Amino acid sequence: MEKPTINKKIAIHAYKFNGWLYRTWEFPTVLEVTDEYICVSSQGARIITNRIGSKQHYQSKVIEPSIWYFFKNEWFNLIYQKRNQHVRVYINLASPYYYENETLKYIDFDLDYVNRSFDKNHQLIRIDNNEFIANSKILNYPNALKNKIILTAKSIEEKLKNNELEKYFNQNLLNKSGEQYNAKKRLLQRKNKRD
Repeated sequence: MEKPTINKKIAIHAYKFNGWLYRTWEFPTVLEVTDEYICVSSQGARIITNRIGSKQHYQSKVIEPSIWYFFKNEWFNLIYQKRNQHVRVYINLASPYYYENETLKYIDFDLDYVNRSFDKNHQLIRIDNNEFIANSKILNYPNALKNKIILTAKSIEEKLKNNELEKYFNQNLLNKSGEQYNAKKRLLQRKNKRD
């Protein structure tokens, strides 16, 4: 499988199990690439979300400094997002990533863990249980896949209890995410003043 290079702008595609491309991020910057993961800064990325069964979509933008880890062999991805001095942690149950044609792709499996208060030490709670139950029926998740997702959720809870995910929290990368975005923003502001 090909890999992106550091500082490369890529697209991220999130699919549902039936192949529906439900969310796209344009264009996060690659911060780090290892044999285990790819880490991107998504600050400033435009997000396009497609509604199921509709041609309508809506757009938003990531405004906070944010680093996002995609794992080659893990069934989740991990986001650290900074607001003021607080950090939000978001864990998304998902397939291991696949990278091709300058696009990082994964399948989203609905369940997530989040600390809602933007405090890294605040307990993470599992959310979107109802979405997982509904989609597992609507999208016909095979039993083996449902079991894999449930086991992954249990594994994440164990990793959280044992602080095993802390090793990915990288304040320098989080700061770099904000610095790159702010430098680009200042450059555009200067250019607009000249024009």
